[in-house]
Amino acid sequence: MLPLVPVALVGVGIYGLWRYFNPQASSPVSDAVTSIQQTASDVVQSITDLFPKAAPYQDAISSAQNQYGIPNNYLAKLLNAESSFDPAIISGQRKSSTGATGIAQFMPATANDLGINPTDPIASIDASGKYLSQLFDKFQDWPKAIAAYNWGQGNVERKGLAKAPTETINYVKKIAGVDITQSGG
Repeated sequence: MLPLVPVALVGVGIYGLWRYFNPQASSPVSDAVTSIQQTASDVVQSITDLFPKAAPYQDAISSAQNQYGIPNNYLAKLLNAESSFDPAIISGQRKSSTGATGIAQFMPATANDLGINPTDPIASIDASGKYLSQLFDKFQDWPKAIAAYNWGQGNVERKGLAKAPTETINYVKKIAGVDITQSGG
């Protein structure tokens, strides 16, 4: 094992000298960082391409999707389905017929359980991502998690996707592109 240490040190030294004399040259590390930055930029750009009204929230959406492991644009599509990024809905000026409010259309009890003010869009975006991720952890299936967000996890557990109402079927299809009537859930 001892002979490897000097070889590794020599390798690091040679690489350091090469970088010193070639400061403009790319390296595997800088290439990886650039690739990650470009991917993040592409995700953010695709959110605003899909939903121009989402522009003020694109960083929060991208961050929550990444933090909670949500597939690309699922959260943006979910928030669009919930609020259409309409300022009157986001601010709570207009509520749903069931009393849901804010960008993520949280019911008061759910918002309370999550410890957020549903009319704070940034907190709601993060809470929505966290909640959707928790639903995925529970069901181990994105269409089921999305259905549970819309229809309630109790309904998904008790009745299954086969008995989901038309609203939920269309909701899942709009977000995940999956027809849950064909999935046998």
